Amino acid sequence: YLTELQNGNIKTSSVSFTMFAIWTPALEFGSYSGRTGKWGTEGNPYVIRNTTHFNNLRNIVNGNANATGSTTGSSLARYTNPQATSHNYSGAFFELAASLDIGGGTVNPIGTSTNNFRGTFDGLNKTISNYSIPAGQYGGLFGYINGATLKNFTVKPGTINGEATDKGAVVGYMTGSTLSGITTSPDLSQIQKDFLHLLLSMDEVTIFS
Repeated sequence: YLTELQNGNIKTSSVSFTMFAIWTPALEFGSYSGRTGKWGTEGNPYVIRNTTHFNNLRNIVNGNANATGSTTGSSLARYTNPQATSHNYSGAFFELAASLDIGGGTVNPIGTSTNNFRGTFDGLNKTISNYSIPAGQYGGLFGYINGATLKNFTVKPGTINGEATDKGAVVGYMTGSTLSGITTSPDLSQIQKDFLHLLLSMDEVTIFS
């Protein structure tokens, strides 16, 4: 038909086209253009560029939302070829591509006692600032991590609410995990010492007021 139309043998008034629009949901994290291999590997990590991506990480790890394409078995996994096999992101890699200002809002921690974060989070020397940690156990930017790695970022929280033994500016509770190259700048006048017991016992973690 197209050839005949180009040759003028078909009147355009008799030709009709049907077009279809396919809606696909936005993926929960970003990626780097030109990278190859599975999405979520060290060479092709999940990229967090904004607070929406960061919130998506928390909601998926904590079991409050389903992954769209970042885990095997998710709805778009056949297109994204993800590294992670579970919502705890064990064996997967994240990179923070831009500093995040939370805007003074309360941040529910990433990871709970039943849904731990188990991936690698590299902050690429960016800053996460202006957030409050809610009252309750396992409070922190990351609440409960297990076999995870957190590295290379600065946190500047506003307030840490309530008093608990498993609470910190960066992580509330960790087991079998590694923290390195992390700087935190809380107002120590607002924070009881036990809030920072975890950070104070860490090597390679700098704390200043």
